[in-house]
Amino acid sequence: MGESLKLSHKQTSLTNGNENIFPDMAHELRNPLNSMIGFSSVMLNEEYEIDKNELKEIIDIINSSSRKLLSLIGNIIHISTDKYTLTSPSPEYCDISHTLQAVSSIAKGLTKRDKSVSFKADIHDKLPGVYHDEGVSGKVLSGIIKHIVHYAESGEIILKTFAEKNYLNIQISKTANSKNLKDAFLSFLTEETEGREKKKLSSTGAQGLTKFEFIKYSLHKMDALISLDTDIGNQAALSIKLKTKG
Repeated sequence: MGESLKLSHKQTSLTNGNENIFPDMAHELRNPLNSMIGFSSVMLNEEYEIDKNELKEIIDIINSSSRKLLSLIGNIIHISTDKYTLTSPSPEYCDISHTLQAVSSIAKGLTKRDKSVSFKADIHDKLPGVYHDEGVSGKVLSGIIKHIVHYAESGEIILKTFAEKNYLNIQISKTANSKNLKDAFLSFLTEETEGREKKKLSSTGAQGLTKFEFIKYSLHKMDALISLDTDIGNQAALSIKLKTKG
């Protein structure tokens, strides 16, 4: 009975979280917007002389901020729903830095209201190009973090990157481990897809997927590996390995 009440409370919390997610993300959305407005204003200021190198730096910053903002908006819309429609991902070898920055912003927003759960990102400055769909991978990672946030009772959620042979390992872990959290991680690893679900996942365009179906379908299409590591002290960690070029 106690477990049923706890699960019901989590489901209610998840629903309320969907309704309140945009206010929580307001600050994270303002950062790239302010950056774009500020640097474009410099470009428009006729009193300020910009040399070629400065102009390139400013354009790079505006481009980076706009890509982060686009990823942020897409991820926010994605995690605000419980059903997902997906055309087959189109992965290619490309930068994932903007995606990880956007996912980190999502995580900060999701943990903003719960003082017992915090978030930390440990992302290397120079990451190799990885085989992924930029629009899809951010939604996958944001969906995983949202799931962990709502099952975590306390502790710190950590997003780390590790360069391994032929792969970039994106590890999502949480301190203060618990059985409930391990079960939450295992939800992403089950491979039982029978009947209608199996048919949906094998289609070129997946319609009305659940969160777990969407994540498994997307990772499969990007040739990604996903595994659970519970042998790291007081933590449980989910590792997602994306192929690197070379």
